[in-house]
Amino acid sequence: MRFSKLRIAGALPSRGKTRLKLGLAVGAVFIMAATVPQAAFSSDEPVQAGAIILQFSSPGQSPCGLAWDGKHLWVADDGTETIYKLDPSDGSVLSSFDSRGSQPRGLVWDGQHLWHSDNAARELYKLDRATGAVLSTIEAPATPAKTRVPELGGLTWDGKHLWCGTVDGWSSKMNELDPKDGSVKRSFFTKGYPRALATDGTFIWNATDNGGKRLGIVYKYKLADGLYVSQFDTPGYYPTGLVYDGQCLWCVDRETKTIYKLAAN
Repeated sequence: MRFSKLRIAGALPSRGKTRLKLGLAVGAVFIMAATVPQAAFSSDEPVQAGAIILQFSSPGQSPCGLAWDGKHLWVADDGTETIYKLDPSDGSVLSSFDSRGSQPRGLVWDGQHLWHSDNAARELYKLDRATGAVLSTIEAPATPAKTRVPELGGLTWDGKHLWCGTVDGWSSKMNELDPKDGSVKRSFFTKGYPRALATDGTFIWNATDNGGKRLGIVYKYKLADGLYVSQFDTPGYYPTGLVYDGQCLWCVDRETKTIYKLAAN
């Protein structure tokens, strides 16, 4: 079920709706009218994965990465070369700092620090979230013996390792990296380009565009072996950031310049 009304400042519209309830009392049927908040209605069908819960504008013109630190959203922007800290209730900017490189891509929170990748420098940076200062640097995954260098995609953190997407046509992958030295521990091929990645520790998602020919897609896999589980469409055509906040997925779209909070299951 896709919500027909979006949440505003974290709440659904408060308008009520009258429905009829049927009950049985001492063998007789009676009819009772009750007014209940619209938000209280339930459906026989569960909310579908990808249903929009909330949406607001991204602060920059070319958003390309999302992170969740347990309280705030962070978004990287390729156009402004800036990383923004956002209030997740309305998208207002709380603070910001310059990105390390000229082509920021993935963004993720590891429990203590932010990481972001830069496509031009081919590096991943561990950052102080208060100042943006670089604490350490590792090299992006290499592709030996290939003349074409794959574009860097999304980043995510599984509790121990970084995952970095590499966009390389049919050879696109999600790569598990050692955060100390950047060495690749294992890789899974993806269904579509891994422009954005997210994980809950059990599953891993990748968001891909389809060259503007149709809506983007979020693919879900088992983290243990990379086996495909399910998929759903994104609200826009060019998803470039994805993160899981413990209950929902957040997705940012480069074309609409909008951040969406989505049902995950």
